[in-house]
Parts: sequence; structure tokens; C-alpha cells
Amino acid sequence: MHNWIDLGRILKPNKNKKWYKTHTGPSFIDQKNSNEKKLIIYFSGRDKNNISHIGKFIYSLKNQKIISQPKKILSPGKYGFFDQYGVSYPCIIENFMFYVGWIADKKIPFQNRLGLAQKNGKKLRKTPILNIDEEDPLNIGSCFILKKNKYMMWYTSFLKYKKIKNKNIHFYTIKYAESNNLFKWKKKGIVIKLKKNEIICCKPSVIYFKKKYHMWFCSRGKNYNIQYAQSSNGIDWKRNNLLSKFNLIKKKWNSNAMSYPSVFKINNNIYMTYNGNNYGKNGIGLLKLEL
Repeated sequence: MHNWIDLGRILKPNKNKKWYKTHTGPSFIDQKNSNEKKLIIYFSGRDKNNISHIGKFIYSLKNQKIISQPKKILSPGKYGFFDQYGVSYPCIIENFMFYVGWIADKKIPFQNRLGLAQKNGKKLRKTPILNIDEEDPLNIGSCFILKKNKYMMWYTSFLKYKKIKNKNIHFYTIKYAESNNLFKWKKKGIVIKLKKNEIICCKPSVIYFKKKYHMWFCSRGKNYNIQYAQSSNGIDWKRNNLLSKFNLIKKKWNSNAMSYPSVFKINNNIYMTYNGNNYGKNGIGLLKLEL
């Protein structure tokens, strides 16, 4: 079992802020600019109309408090565009932000695509960065990108819809793609397979440590939980159930679910931001793992 230290809930929705009034959802720790003193954290906020926006704040590890209050960075797109109904799941790599754009649909609850912007919020494309094709015929969601000899992307892809108790349920999991320039990607297929009791696996977060790739991601059967897997090449992954359990005293805000992890390694510590119950309606938490 990982000996994670619970540093508490670090951000909650703010009724006085329109763009994160109801939710502080999926987050991402800026890998390049965070350090042993502070974490620069991007996150998804939702307004009263359930439309998501992306902002960032700075958290002091030394003082264990926010030292730069949340500021909105990225807003939904114009009418008719793929991100009209929200932007979420930020992923920062170098000076770029990959994000999920949402559009509502009357017959299907939503459709999502992966967009590209500068990290300061300037959108670089009017269309998604990954195409809907034979490999990904439905939706494309959250991602994580790591640079080795090439850019390595682990991303969420919808597999199917299945009618369960008269309701169409979506199934999705994590796939892999490679690029030499962040703009053109070659897809390689599924790398995390769903288990029998799972309907989704998503929101990968990866670090490279001691010649191994280490991934934390979330899965859901009845409730969300955080999983761990390890790989020697970033493509062939082996899950470890013993390393996906957290010895935490659950509180009201995270009593039923842990989801949407983002991990960051500095010196001999790994930090993880995550969401508790209700997709971020109850805030963002922070954990620390001493290696």
C-alpha cells in the first residue's frame, strides 16, 4: 500500500465566482514550472449552467495554502464549435495546453473532442487535434503527454454505448499515440483494458522513474477510484492492485469516490491532486507520497 500523506482539500467551488461556482473538477499540475516550494495547478470549473471553464492557481507546499487565487485561463468556444459547451481536463506540455471540448447533443448526452491552445489560453485550432476515425469513432477525452525521444500521449477513447436498465451507458478506456512535434499523432491503440466490473478507465497521469513508466488513472464500476499501473516502454502496462489502495481517513467530501489524479515528482516525493465525490462538486484534494 502506498504510504500517501493526506494534505487535505486545497480548493472548493466558490459561489461568488461565476466560472467555478458549482465544481472544481479535473486538475493538472504544471510539470515544468512546479517545484519543491509551490505547485502551479490548472483545473476545470463549472458555472451555474453546467458549462466548464479552465483556470489555474498556485499552491504553496511550504505554507500549505493558496498563494495565488484561481484565475480563468480558457473559455468555451463560440456557437457551433466543438467546445461550445465547455472546456475541461487541461494537460500542459511545454507552452501548450491540450484540453477537452464539449458539445451538447439531444440524442446523446454529450460529445467531446481534444483541443489545443497555448498555456496562456490562446486557442491554436478551430478543430480538434485528434481526429475521429476508425480507431476512435466516438469520443476522445482527457490525455497526458510525456516527452522522451518522442512525445508520448495516453488519452481517453470511447469504445461503445451499451443499454443497461433502459439507459445507454458509455464505455471508454485509455489508448496511446506518438508524435514528433505535438501536432501530428500516430495512434497505437488500447493500452489499459477494462476489467470485468469496469465501465470506464480515464484521466491518465504518468511519471518516468527508475527506468519505468508509472501511471495513475481513474476507473469506475459503481464509484470512481484511482488505479496504478507500471510499464517498461509506456505501451505494455501491468496493473498492481496493492499499489492502487490509499490508506486515508475518508471525509464527507471524498467518502464515496476518488478520481481524476494528476501526479508530479520532485526530489523524493510525489504529489497528487485528485477529486472527491460528484465529479469535483466537493473540491480538489492533495496527497504526498514519500519514496
